[in-house]
Amino acid sequence: MSVKNLLFAVITCSILWLLPMSLTATDPYKLPSVKNLKLNGLMTYDNHKDGNIFGLYSYSVSNPSERKLITLMPFVAPNGGAVYHNGKFYMFQSNVEYGYVMSASYSTYDATTGSLLKTKNMSKEDAHTVYMNTATTAAVNPTTGDVYACSYSYHAATKSLSYVLSKWDLEGMSKDSIASLERGMRVMAVAPDGILYGITMRVQNGEEKGGMLVKINTQTGELTSVGKTGVDLDYFQSAVIDKNTGIFYWFGVDTQQQTKLYTVDLTTGKATSIGELPGADQVLAAYVPDPAAVDGAPSPASGLQAKFTDGSLEGAVSFDTPSETYDGKELTGDLTYEIVANGTIVASGNAQANAHMEVPVVVAASGSYLLQVVLKNAIGESPKIDTKLYIGQDTPKAVSNLKASREGNTNTVSWAVPTETVNGGYMNPENVTYRIERTPGDTVLETAFLGTKYTEDLTAEYITAYKYIVTPCNGEMRGTSTTSNAVKVGESLKLPFTEDFSDKNSFDFFDVINVNHDANKWDYHDGTARYRGSFTKVADDWLVLSPIKMKKGYSYDLSYDVAGSSNRYTQKLTLMMGNQPTPEAMTTIVRNLTEYKTRSFQTEKVCVKPEADGVYYIGFHVTSESSQGNLLIDNIKVSIGKSTAVPGSVQNLKVTAAPLGELKASLIFTSPTLTAEKESLEDLTKFVILRNGEKVGEIQATGVAEQKYNYTDESVPNGKNIYTVFACNSAGVSAGVNDTVYVGLDVPKAPTRLVFKDNNDATGHLTWAAAEDKGENNGYVNPSEVTYIIMNEEGSIIAQDVKGTEYYLTGLYHGTPQKTAKFMVQAKNTIGVSAVTTINDFLLGLPFVAPYKEGFDNAKYQNGPWISNTIIGKSYNGRWTPRPDQDYDGNGGSADFQGYEKGATARLSSPKIDISLMEQPHLSLWYLFKNELCTSLKLQVSIDGGEWQDVADLTPQQNKNIATLSEEESLTPTESWREAVFSLVSYKSKNVRIGLLAQCIKPFNFAYVDQISVYDASTTVITQSPIDLEENQGIIVALNGRIVKSGNFNQLEIRSLPAGIYLIKTASGIRKIVVP
Repeated sequence: MSVKNLLFAVITCSILWLLPMSLTATDPYKLPSVKNLKLNGLMTYDNHKDGNIFGLYSYSVSNPSERKLITLMPFVAPNGGAVYHNGKFYMFQSNVEYGYVMSASYSTYDATTGSLLKTKNMSKEDAHTVYMNTATTAAVNPTTGDVYACSYSYHAATKSLSYVLSKWDLEGMSKDSIASLERGMRVMAVAPDGILYGITMRVQNGEEKGGMLVKINTQTGELTSVGKTGVDLDYFQSAVIDKNTGIFYWFGVDTQQQTKLYTVDLTTGKATSIGELPGADQVLAAYVPDPAAVDGAPSPASGLQAKFTDGSLEGAVSFDTPSETYDGKELTGDLTYEIVANGTIVASGNAQANAHMEVPVVVAASGSYLLQVVLKNAIGESPKIDTKLYIGQDTPKAVSNLKASREGNTNTVSWAVPTETVNGGYMNPENVTYRIERTPGDTVLETAFLGTKYTEDLTAEYITAYKYIVTPCNGEMRGTSTTSNAVKVGESLKLPFTEDFSDKNSFDFFDVINVNHDANKWDYHDGTARYRGSFTKVADDWLVLSPIKMKKGYSYDLSYDVAGSSNRYTQKLTLMMGNQPTPEAMTTIVRNLTEYKTRSFQTEKVCVKPEADGVYYIGFHVTSESSQGNLLIDNIKVSIGKSTAVPGSVQNLKVTAAPLGELKASLIFTSPTLTAEKESLEDLTKFVILRNGEKVGEIQATGVAEQKYNYTDESVPNGKNIYTVFACNSAGVSAGVNDTVYVGLDVPKAPTRLVFKDNNDATGHLTWAAAEDKGENNGYVNPSEVTYIIMNEEGSIIAQDVKGTEYYLTGLYHGTPQKTAKFMVQAKNTIGVSAVTTINDFLLGLPFVAPYKEGFDNAKYQNGPWISNTIIGKSYNGRWTPRPDQDYDGNGGSADFQGYEKGATARLSSPKIDISLMEQPHLSLWYLFKNELCTSLKLQVSIDGGEWQDVADLTPQQNKNIATLSEEESLTPTESWREAVFSLVSYKSKNVRIGLLAQCIKPFNFAYVDQISVYDASTTVITQSPIDLEENQGIIVALNGRIVKSGNFNQLEIRSLPAGIYLIKTASGIRKIVVP
């Protein structure tokens, strides 16, 4: 017996020894032998690190364990717990960073198809809720269906976690806490008797290792130690207890990421390794699948092989029959077999136990097959075994070494015969034929060509880059096509020429010359031509455009976009021209050496004037120093040649629309006095005028002297019109000059200065500025014909055809709680409707009647709505949120401005507060700057929805006193909580909103505000009853209850107090004082 078989026998005996003694052959269980036993689970990681192969796999109980794919579930890798139950996988995934929930969701998957059945998004829940639903492991009670999990409890104040035993409602997608757990569990499993077992986690940042098997009380969470497993475990893993045998199977992962399948002794805790898992698999949601056969049925066949030669559809299938039944007993009696190919029975017959079978098989057609063998006896069927293979003639792979070349007018295409097939099936290379196509034009040249070289004679007037497509065929089976390199046919490019490098084929019209023979040269890159700079060598590289036929006396406009890879690097580029595509022939300078220090594309334009008729090459020559990054070229354009004797363009073109919307336009321009090449103009015949690309008139020239010309277009369509003017002579037409004008009536501009006043009685007043006589396109608008559309926040029309500049709103929301609202206004006339103007920074509903308090308890708004609006920058760079980070009053939260970028500004605005009935309304708050001079903070007030008014600047060294802060306090930087008190007497109204305007001065700094209170300073409770104070002792208390001074009553200094109202408490009673 081999060592491997001996080891397996020992493991088998060990597992059988663990079987419950009460189980006998008469028990109604289907118990596979250990050899036939399979364990299933979600593989969520292996050494391939390829999420595409994640999914449900079965694992054999052997050394090494063998896995087999059941259902692919790509990239399904839950980190918050997963279980299998009744054909479905239930799981949770979450990401919480620094107490912020980034994402969180429950998911349910079909285990048979791998399809997602149901989700529940919890990303908007708080950290405590998400952690409560995040499990380290979970287990199903197979008898009751109850699911237990080890979840977290989040403690916001300390930002720490502890563990709890929770119960998982699979269909409801939630977890409820049962009790605290002393230790976290890495795996859990439920035994047939209902006892919940767990294996403890390592203690983070501690010396105590995990790996202790414990019993868990499902009512109290109490842990009872069984014993150490002997495995130092870590990472995600799972376990299951077979309900039929009571054996604890564990897909374990240790601290070195070594993965093994273990059994665990439930009496001692000792873990015994069965074998290593393939690929260091990490397996979640382990379960024991239903047996694949009944007791007494045959074990599966083994040694399955199939042999089909030379593409034949006739072959043989061989296999070995077992000697044991599915439950591990001796197999006796008659057997039958069936061989199934892609679901069709292709062979069947009789067999005996422990025999080798070789069966002739015929399939219907070439293709990929799943061959399966199943055995049967009088009791039942064996589990199927299978193999996949390709039978018959197969599709050839693509040809290799495909090359196209040109000599004279003949193109030659050659390639190598393919020797492999797509599916590994049969193909005789001598029988392969080829389909040959030429592109552009999609011309089919051959459909069944024999051989590996093809030639054709081909000519063209203008340069065309031709490529050949070769497709190998094995009979009717057509392989993958391969496209050759390009060969250029023709003498010169057709003008005008444009190249935007939209694909790699763009480089077919260029030659690349690497003069210094290094690894850095021009190539195609992401929609551009790129020179990839060298770190060690000075550049000497050419990008040469295909030849262009040019004529003397004509000019050709060349333009291109150029950019470097950084503003810190310098790129050097020269444009040259010659009669051959070689550096030696490039002797004419088109553009002198130019340096570029920009990563943004800039457009360069040059005029090319050949000195003789001929065919010319234009080359882009880069000579940058080493380590200067990359140089990019894009959008190369060459115009049609223009005679140098044509007139220059007209000057000073101005088109003016007729007033009051009349459909006329007047043109005025100055005639040219020079040719396009800046020579004296000796011939000028006329001017042609186009409107929107169509000719509308012309003016005869009266000579070559400079003079102004006028033209009136009497019938212009309403709208935007583009006018173009050309100057003409016997040599041709000048370049056109354009001017754009809007003629006629225009769409009104969007309304401006939109103001909403809340009357605090379910009505409001909306006003805006009168319409201008200039529209959106600078055309004419008759203000008297403009009406307005009023809409609510849902876009529903409240009123339309409104005249004037105001509208009275009725029936507004006037309940509780207050709600954010917005109104939108559009202007319209007979031409169209303007853009929308929105006013949205206001609230509707009943105001809070002061006194009013907001303490941000438990990091939540208590008396809202409080609204954070970003004033400058992005919301993620500056915003207000209630957070538990800092807390003045011990109630678990404050309002926190988080500034992450300099200049980012946000306002936190209160709900509406009615202070109209107060005699002396005051505001008090506590504020904190974690880093002085890194954040500014202003207190603001808005009355009846009006503009925000500054009340005070609380910024350290800047808060010039508007209210009761002393000068000494104003100039003292603070890193501790301080109180500010302000009078609101001058802002008395039924609708007052408090604003906290914060701005980030230095990134990653914060300001906090807590315990905001609006109260009546005139309201004082005075008693003459004795107070429990020692004789001659007293305290001075602010109206918000803060003790500001204490000590010997006769020595209490009052004059140093800031202005305000105070209570003096002594043993004899209380009295009120006012400090002016």
